[in-house]
Amino acid sequence: ACRILMGLGENVPAIELINGLLKVLQHEHWNVRQNACKALGEMGDKAVIPSVVTALVAALKDEYGNVQETAC
Repeated sequence: ACRILMGLGENVPAIELINGLLKVLQHEHWNVRQNACKALGEMGDKAVIPSVVTALVAALKDEYGNVQETAC
């Protein structure tokens, strides 16, 4: 899902990508959540909005260390 969202690139407004990735952060599989954190990080300044910061802080408490590390 993350690869698809990021592959859309400039064809989709950043806020739509961010909203999609925020939903993916709730996915049941840790590796999907990890990839969502990574994708948000790769968006750089575009992703520095309160909802993303809140979601990444929550990801720091994920049960899987891989997700926690990527959220940093």
